[in-house]
Amino acid sequence: IVARRGHAVGVGEAPGQRPVRHDERVDAHRDEPLRPADELVRILAQADEQVRSAEERASRRVAEAEAGARAVRERAAEQLAAAQDEARTARRSAKEESARTLAAARSEADELRSKARSMLAEARAEVAVLSAHRDEISKQLGDLSGVIEALAVSERPENSRVTPSDTHEVPTES
Repeated sequence: IVARRGHAVGVGEAPGQRPVRHDERVDAHRDEPLRPADELVRILAQADEQVRSAEERASRRVAEAEAGARAVRERAAEQLAAAQDEARTARRSAKEESARTLAAARSEADELRSKARSMLAEARAEVAVLSAHRDEISKQLGDLSGVIEALAVSERPENSRVTPSDTHEVPTES
């Protein structure tokens, strides 16, 4: 192929003739066996078409991959935000539950301390009453002991005096 004034001149074309387009040549000579130059032009045209088609497919695939990656990133970001919100909510509810439990425990402890103080005061009061009662009984027993001894001495006959050896008492002079 020889180039002349911006036009390609094919093998077998005369220099003064109008250049024939490739597709015209292919159509005009479809039934004829192709010459090597025509075959080369046809192969180059097919290769160019295949390259253009492959580039278009590659461009489409890159665009689809970028869109898919963008969608995955957006979905991951949404899921992360939802998980963070859920974690915050769970943490807040656990904290509130803990505060409620602690308040209930403190209230119960205060109530138990109050009951314990009340029971202690009642027990002390009862001990005081029982101690006073015991002291009264001891006094009464002491008084009765004196009366019993007096009665025991007055009931003895005068000739049966109790000797100190009977009572194990030391004789005193009377």
